[in-house]
Amino acid sequence: MALPLATTAGIVYLQSGVTVTVGRLIIDAATIPTLSLRVAGSEVININGDAGTTYFDYWGAMQMRPSGSAPVFTFLATGVGMAGGVLLFSINAPTITSGFGTAPSVVANNGTAAFTINVGTGGTATGGVIGLPTATTGWVVHVVNITNPSTSVTAQTAGTVSGVTITNFSRTTGLAGAWAASDILRCVAVAY
Repeated sequence: MALPLATTAGIVYLQSGVTVTVGRLIIDAATIPTLSLRVAGSEVININGDAGTTYFDYWGAMQMRPSGSAPVFTFLATGVGMAGGVLLFSINAPTITSGFGTAPSVVANNGTAAFTINVGTGGTATGGVIGLPTATTGWVVHVVNITNPSTSVTAQTAGTVSGVTITNFSRTTGLAGAWAASDILRCVAVAY
């Protein structure tokens, strides 16, 4: 099927008022270096590419790949990012599985990409387990204690395909030490 296209100053336009349903739009960046999608005159997507292919399909997925090779990055409408078919991050919020103080919580999150934990009250807990979506191999979590960074260092000390253990350490002794009540931890989790 030929698409109803118009060309002005070297730019190809889908004619106004025309609806086209396409299962997959493929842009060969070797011949078309820029893709812009506009809604009501406002640019909503702009991709500047080099040799390779970028496409969006009707499931709402976006994949980027060098010509003739497997996707190097996929972002699905379900909020899952993948590289080479392996989960990188998820829109699903992390959970508190065990440990921490009394009433710990994930107080804010952008899925696993960035999230904040309140360790809870009590002032005696030195570690906790964070539940994460199932990864291919495991998770790497970077943690920063933003409440008491001068006295406390929190690090990942164990992990599985569906969670990690983090432990708080005294900055002066290097030994496991309790978080202060309601310490706030900022975290980034990447799957592999």
